[in-house]
Amino acid sequence: MRARAFTDNRFILTHDADFGKLVVLMKMPFHGIIYLRPGNRLPEEVIADLVELKSRDVQWERGMLAVFRNGRLRISNPAMN
Repeated sequence: MRARAFTDNRFILTHDADFGKLVVLMKMPFHGIIYLRPGNRLPEEVIADLVELKSRDVQWERGMLAVFRNGRLRISNPAMN
């Protein structure tokens, strides 16, 4: 999945907190990762987060890690650190 997303220049959307850490630590190539923090949330709440995230004026760039939950967005680019 990660390799295909990289080849296709796509971000990966995940609820797995360890996914981004592993990709960065293992220095695997990736285009971008969006981590939606899970919890006891209804599907409708996750969809609302995606709609809000899509409406944000974000310059999505290669190598970004974005964490989004409850209206808060944190972005980092480990390749630039």
